[in-house]
Formats: sequence, C-alpha cells, structure tokens
Amino acid sequence: MNKKRKAQSEMAFFWNKLRRPLFNWSGDEESHHEDELAPVATDTNKSHTPETGFIELRLTIDQLVDNSGSVQLSLVNFYNDHGKIIKPKNVENPRGGSPYYEEPKNLINGNVNNKWLDFNYSHEQKSQLRFEFREAVCVQDYELVSANDCADRDPVSWKLEGLTRSNKIVLLDTRSGFEPPFKRFTSFGRLKLNFGNFTETHADTSSREETIIEHWTSSQPSKAFAAIENSICLNQIYMKTSNQQKILQDLYPHISSTPGKTWTPLLLTVIQKTYQLRSANQARNQRCTLEGYHLYNDINTLYESFDKNWRKGYIEAGLKVIFEREKDPTGLVGLLSLLARAGTECRSRKVMAFNTLIQCASSSKTLSAGVAENQQKEAMDRFLLSFVDTFKQKALAAAFLEPTKLILETSGDQFAVDVEVHGSNTYICTVMRALSMRYPVIPLFEDEVKGCCEFLETKNEINKKIFEELLSPRYFGMSWKSVPSSKSITQNRYRDAHTKGNQFISEFGDTPMNVAERIASNVKSQRKFEPYLRRFAKCFERELVVSKACDWIISEEGPPYPWVLTIFNELKQKNGTIDDDDFREWIYEEENDYKPNIEKATLFFEFLGLIRQIR
Repeated sequence: MNKKRKAQSEMAFFWNKLRRPLFNWSGDEESHHEDELAPVATDTNKSHTPETGFIELRLTIDQLVDNSGSVQLSLVNFYNDHGKIIKPKNVENPRGGSPYYEEPKNLINGNVNNKWLDFNYSHEQKSQLRFEFREAVCVQDYELVSANDCADRDPVSWKLEGLTRSNKIVLLDTRSGFEPPFKRFTSFGRLKLNFGNFTETHADTSSREETIIEHWTSSQPSKAFAAIENSICLNQIYMKTSNQQKILQDLYPHISSTPGKTWTPLLLTVIQKTYQLRSANQARNQRCTLEGYHLYNDINTLYESFDKNWRKGYIEAGLKVIFEREKDPTGLVGLLSLLARAGTECRSRKVMAFNTLIQCASSSKTLSAGVAENQQKEAMDRFLLSFVDTFKQKALAAAFLEPTKLILETSGDQFAVDVEVHGSNTYICTVMRALSMRYPVIPLFEDEVKGCCEFLETKNEINKKIFEELLSPRYFGMSWKSVPSSKSITQNRYRDAHTKGNQFISEFGDTPMNVAERIASNVKSQRKFEPYLRRFAKCFERELVVSKACDWIISEEGPPYPWVLTIFNELKQKNGTIDDDDFREWIYEEENDYKPNIEKATLFFEFLGLIRQIR
C-alpha cells in the first residue's frame, strides 16, 4: 500500500469512529533454553494449508500496546473446521518469565479468570508460545482473549506458525497494528488464517483511545460514586460529550492526502508570514523570539513524532485552518513557540501541544459564521459545548491541579514542574473513569504517574483554607497564588510531609489508565478517592455553574445575542409570567448590584437544556 492510500485509510478509520450525531434536540523465575528459539526453515507457500496437519502451533508476539512492559492473555483457543475447540496437550513459553500462578498452562484450561503473564517480554521484545498436540491437527481459525487488567499489555502484532511432522514451519497468520478490545476478559474475535497475506497497518491510536473513552462514558459509575454523579447539575449529554469530537470532524476534510509533500511548504509559509521574512530559507533558520527554539526543526520533530499515528494528519490540518483564518499571522508567535517547545520535550507535552492546536482551530467567531436560521439550534449546541469544555478544564484546575501545585511547589518537590502536563493526565483519567464523563482533551493514557499527589492528606490549615477558596466563584479556575491566604504560605514555605509527587490513590498504578481502572475496581481505592471526586463534583453545583454560564452567554465568547433573545422569547411564551423584554435586564437585577438572579438563570438554562431540571 503506498503512502497516500495508507494515510487515507488511517484517517478514514478515525473519521468513521467519530462520525455519529452529537445531539438529539428533543430537549519470577526465568526459564532460559538457548536452543529452543533456533531458526527453522520457514515455508510461506500457500499450498501449505491447515489441512496438512500440525503437531505444534507457535504464536510469536512482537508488539504490545505498551512495548516496554509485560505481555498477558487469559486464553488462546484453536478451532477446527466444525467450529470446535482443539485442546493442546501442553503449552510452553521459551525464555518467558511467569509468576507461579500465571503460567502458560492457564491459556488452555478454559478458565478466563486465570491468565498467562510474561515479565521477560520487556527484555526479549518478543514472547513465543508453543502449543503441542497429541496428534496432527487442522486449524481453521483461532482466538485470543484479554486478561483481567492492564490493557497496555495486550498484543497488537504477532504471527502464528505451524510445525509439521517433517519439521517444516508454515506461516499460518500474521497480524500487525491490531486493535485489541479495551474491555477485559474479552475475545479479540475469531481470527481466520491469512497465510501471511495481511495488509500491514499500524495501530491507530485514535481508535484505541476512542474505544477507551467510549467504554468509560458508556459504563455506569460504580455504586460507590453514583450519588456523587447525581449531584452534578449538568445534563448528561454535556458531561459525556466534548467539542473536540466536532472540531476533529470539521478538520477531517482539510487533511492532506499527500502529507509528505504538503507539510513542509505549509510550515515554512506559516513561519515566513508570522515573522514577516523574505524567503523560505530564512524561515527554515528562524528561531522563536520568545524562547529561542529552532522553529522549523523543532516543530517538524513534533510532527514526525506522530508518525503512523492519527494525530499527524490533524496537526497539519489544524495549523492550515488557523493560518488561513488569522488575519494577522504575527499573532501566531505564541502558538509556534508552544509547538516548537513540545518538539524538544516528552511525549506527554507533545500530546498537550496537539490538544492546544486543535482547540485553537475552533473559535466562537467560526461557530456563528454563516449559520442559517434553521441551523441555529445545532450551532447553539456547539456554543454550549464550548462553555462546558472550558468549565470542565477550570474545574480540574480548581479541584486538582492548583491544590497539587500548592503542595508540591511550597515543599520544593521535584515533581512540581510536572503537574500541568503529567499530573493532568492522571487526574483526567480518574474523573473520566469514575464519573463516566468525557473531558475536552484526549489524555495520554500510557503516561507516567507523576506531578500528582494526595493533597487532601495535608495537615496544614492554611492549605485547607486555600483549597476551599479555589472552589469559590471568585477564584474558580485561577492560580492558588491569587488567593490572599497564599501569601503566608509563600513566605513560610511550609514543607508538607504527607504527600508524594509521583503517586495518587494506588501504588500499583504505573500509568494514568491503570490508576483509573484500579479506582473503578478496588473498594479500598474507591474509598480513598471519594473525597477527591466529591471535591471535583462540587464545582458542578447549580449556583456556580449558573453564575458562570450567565457571565459567559453575554460575553464575546458566547453566542450572538440575537440567538439568546430568540431563546428568551420562547421561554417567555412557555412560562407566561415573564414581563421583561431584554434578557440582560431580566437576569441582572439592579437591586442585586447587577449580579445574576440564580433562580431566574436556573429557569433559563434548564429551558436551554444545559442543566438538569429540578422541578
């Protein structure tokens, strides 16, 4: 498959994942056998069919979701032409290293609650399973079943070979870039033998990440968190949806079918126009005026780091849309600096820069541009989603990020610099999983767990006071340093010995996704996480949401004011008791120092569908 067709195939796959309506407007011992992996002559001729019969089948796994860890499966089943399972007499894992209760034999005992785990995969970078049979067998298809936890240990690339009585190896099946099921104890599907005629694709991170998010958002919150979830006033459709989905849909038509040819000219043009340079050669050598990064080299490094990943096409599409929309390209200096910095740093910061770029590709101006009257409801949905996305981000900052910064910065913890990037991934995953909600950005599920801590364990009363003030309307979404009480903390530099900057809730969570899954399945972890989740849910109490929504809906970031008046008039007709003709005069009362009337605002935003009705 040439590069153009491959790019189109990968982008189309992601597009199909996203293409669905957003709204319905109806309101350790190691075994080493040096000779066991000796190469044997391999025959890939198609004339060697399953009917030849094999005394041994060899499954060699050479790529995982996270290739730095261990590999695991709960079952491997082989089927004959009648669809019946062919049971091996024995299975071995040469050079594997398995715990006593998680040995290869668990793969053929029919019990999905057991599993095989090979710790040596990280060292060998492959793991081979050898299934022996009492007599030659004919295999029609086969099946892998995921284990109980740690989806990052699932295989995504492997081959299946058969050993004949004459000691010939026959290639039966190859898989590359396979998308394993995120749900645990789940079959990979019945896999038909392809005899090596498998068109190689690459693991589409978008499909995997979207699968994880869809699994989380479609799951019911655990009973331990049901009451907390019910305390959130936002309608569920806004909790389970994000504007990023729609932005990616909008950008899809702009993705180049020949990215290798169009990316470099685009990047050089953007740098040239932004810095008002005379030529592309000057743009190629231009450094960022803010932080000194080499713009072309470092942004190109960011772009290439997403090779064989769905984000690559959207980086080019997003930058193109932003550049064409920007009347004054010099305003892109900050964005280019952010992208260049990400090119020199870790994977997590690269993903963060991508998310920022995608958000910049959408604006309140483009949401209302050229909208026909019959499309206003759909456009209003986009505006509401934009507000909710921003609100969720401020809630994460108020509930988690700023308290964590306070603890780690004032105690001189080395992980204080990681809160905004790495800490965010852990906190986002935990609240998404616990509340079955969607966050405005796609986190890096396989990130390191650092830049987070159990800040509620603090014994310092001033810290606790600042934590509460961060949830108030005045300081909501702002830095902890903006709170007046923070001045004494800064001066005293109080060291809080009750927290760690690289652990949150579960000491067994080595990735944000695993921490989230641990919280969802472990009672002890749920009890420990409950006060943190209550803190996050407190941000979504009716009074705070409504007051912030009032300020937003009449601001420049809100929808066109005539749209607001149209909805207000519809509410007047339905309600029958509203006398005011102007929405602002009705909401912001003179006798209330022009602060929003929460009762009236609640009535309006319930009618609009933003918040749940309480009557």
